[in-house]
This record gives sequence, structure tokens and C-alpha cells, in this order.
Amino acid sequence: MKGADILGAVSLKKFSIPNSLNLPLTNSKEKTLSSKGSSKVTLAIIWLEQCQLFGFKDKSELVRTAINRLYEQLKQQQKLRESAQLYAEIYETDEETRALTEAALA
Repeated sequence: MKGADILGAVSLKKFSIPNSLNLPLTNSKEKTLSSKGSSKVTLAIIWLEQCQLFGFKDKSELVRTAINRLYEQLKQQQKLRESAQLYAEIYETDEETRALTEAALA
């Protein structure tokens, strides 16, 4: 699986790795980490250190891919907010639209 594709299976928000990958969460400074008591930052650092296991050539590629995906998601959310606002304005000002909507919901 290519690095950009694996991000769909890995939660960057929580920095968790799916159990199905069975990857060791270790680094040179720590023994195996337990999910309790481990900080999200520590898990993120370890996840970055193991970036090649996810198909990325280096940490930089993983971070660039994550930032690009986040940017695209935020851009899409902004478009949805703008669209919802436009529909709300049309609904408020157009009597025919309100009547059609109310008839459809009845």
C-alpha cells in the first residue's frame, strides 16, 4: 500500500495505528508502549519514526501528505459551509422554496 493510501487507515487525529497492522510501538528510548499512560505526542513521534513501514520514503513525505490531506478536507468543509449558508439564505428569502420544502416534508 502506498504511503498516501495508508492515511485512510490511520487516524492522524488520535495518532493510532490499526491493530490489523500488528506493528511494534517501540523506539530506541522506550520499551513497548502501552495505550494507557502513553502521551499522544509520544505515539505520534514513534509513528513518524516508523513511517517507512507505512510506505513513505521518509518523515517529510508522511508529514507533507498528511498536511495536504488536511488542507483538502478543510477546503471541502469550507465549501460545504458556504453552500449550506447559501441554501439557508435562499430558504429564508424565497417563499416558493419554503413551500416546496414544507410540502416535501409533510
